Amino acid sequence: MATFILLTKLSSESLGSASKRETIGRKWFEEVKTKCPEAKVD
Repeated sequence: MATFILLTKLSSESLGSASKRETIGRKWFEEVKTKCPEAKVD
């Protein structure tokens, strides 16, 4: 099975608040689970 690493780029505005980054991350993760339910995230 192939392994892929996803790199993301965040805007400077999103780096200011840890809670904002967490919210963005959770939204992203939910979208990935919806679009690619077979993907594993470690």
